[in-house]
Amino acid sequence: MEYRRKYFIAIIVAIVALIIILVVGNFFKNSKSREDKDQSYVGNYAQKVNDRNYDIMYFGGDLGLPENFRARKIFNFEDYSIESSDAPAGHSGHIIILYDPADEYYLTAEQAEQLKNLYETRSFRIIAVGSGKIRVLETVGLCSAGSGDRYTSLMLWKDASGEPSIQAGIADHKELVPVSVEQQIDAKCIPAYSMLIELGSKDIYWT
Repeated sequence: MEYRRKYFIAIIVAIVALIIILVVGNFFKNSKSREDKDQSYVGNYAQKVNDRNYDIMYFGGDLGLPENFRARKIFNFEDYSIESSDAPAGHSGHIIILYDPADEYYLTAEQAEQLKNLYETRSFRIIAVGSGKIRVLETVGLCSAGSGDRYTSLMLWKDASGEPSIQAGIADHKELVPVSVEQQIDAKCIPAYSMLIELGSKDIYWT
């Protein structure tokens, strides 16, 4: 009788253990599937931006965006950097991203004037991420005084008719970034992901 009781208990323990293994395994499988789906979701926005065929450059910190996102890092705004052979063939235009959410990189007054010239005479689109970079743009009149106190990111461009446009907060929508993606990336890269999804989801930035 005692033997049967022990045998019965052993069976119950084995069944419970098997159930736990199946539940935990299914949980991790679903979590991995969700993470893959979210990564694919962000990758799709990267491809949407790529399809615009713009020469996208970034200055400052690394963006940390998906590998399929097409952008090149520059260290100055001289013509040999701007008109590099690394730019996409037959590109539709240029975008310069000043990426410095933690205000770690220095931008000189001369460089700010170069950016102003690129914007005014060559219709470059400019994205500034980081209040410090916005304040530098203020000094050359690219955005209104106090913009750096009000915003942490903005985009400047000229529309098809040549009229200046500005969009504040282009990299401030953290809620656009899937939680599973946010948990896997450096916190400094979250604004870049927000910016990417914003750029990929709206035509206004490309008109």
